[in-house]
Amino acid sequence: MINSDKKYPEESAGAICDRNIAVVPLGSSVTQVMQLLRSHADNYDTLDYVYVTDHANRLAGILPLRQLFMQPDSAQVDSFMTKDVTSVSAETDQEHIVNLALSKNLKSIPIVDGDNFIGVVSPHKLLKILHSEHVEDMLKSSGVIAKELSSKFSIFKQLKLRLPWLIYGAIGGLLAAGVINWFESSLKEQVLLAAFIPLVVYLADAVGTQVQTIYIRAYAFGLSKSITSIIFKEILVAAMMGAILSGLLAATIMLWFGTGLLSMIVAVSVFIGVITAGIVAVILPRLFIRLGRDPAVASGPLGTIILDVSSIIIYFIVAEAILKNFS
Repeated sequence: MINSDKKYPEESAGAICDRNIAVVPLGSSVTQVMQLLRSHADNYDTLDYVYVTDHANRLAGILPLRQLFMQPDSAQVDSFMTKDVTSVSAETDQEHIVNLALSKNLKSIPIVDGDNFIGVVSPHKLLKILHSEHVEDMLKSSGVIAKELSSKFSIFKQLKLRLPWLIYGAIGGLLAAGVINWFESSLKEQVLLAAFIPLVVYLADAVGTQVQTIYIRAYAFGLSKSITSIIFKEILVAAMMGAILSGLLAATIMLWFGTGLLSMIVAVSVFIGVITAGIVAVILPRLFIRLGRDPAVASGPLGTIILDVSSIIIYFIVAEAILKNFS
């Protein structure tokens, strides 16, 4: 077991790690380790591994229990322990620890303060953190900037957390209405244009949500090193999806409504809108990261407002251009 009275920042590795763990010194035999486990098993927070330290309390290796039981009693831990151990510093944020465990398929993560071994983040802690971070991101993407939306919060607290983003959404809706009103002449010329506004907006939102989810996940796992390569890849994927969707919609509208102009307007608008959504969905979270803000917020109401308004603007600009040149 490890004793430490040092205080660490909240949600850091040092603050959440388990210290009641099985620790043995280098040179211990299997018999000695087994005796330790039998005498202290009830006191351990977790017992998936036995941790081996040197004379200066530096982590030298780990022993999975399964491997321990396969060795002769006289064998020393130095001869069969795993020496290549992934560990993190005590100041590391808990979200990074979970992402590291997932990406490297680790059951637990040893924690060190400098060279000093201070504990581990155990499997049940990893699951608890993963759940907590998931709930937090889900709330943020819903426009609730709080670690938890507790039923114990007062009505005014609930309003303070939730109402601002709904107001932003209402402002976005008014902007969209203003855009539609601005292009009133196009609507008068092709009344059916109004019927396809929800479709164009939905497809842009759907693609944007997909791209933002993929990008934020890549960022969390440390995979989003090159913004240029990510934008290029997402533009390519969005262009392919846009081309397929545009083709299907153009054919369907032509057969259903018998109007080539309308099918052309919807097809071109969807194609451009989907590509634009892919670009915005990468740039917006990236901007939040550069500003030191949580990118999960960008995938919520703010992202929805921007994509809704931009897709409507694209739709009517395309409509006016096609009606002016082909009608």
